[in-house]
Amino acid sequence: LLCTISIFIISDSFFCFLSSYFH
Repeated sequence: LLCTISIFIISDSFFCFLSSYFH
């Protein structure tokens, strides 16, 4: 998923974590 790509970016990584948490 996009999250997998975002994890390489610190900023997006955090957002990815929140997204997964709320999701």
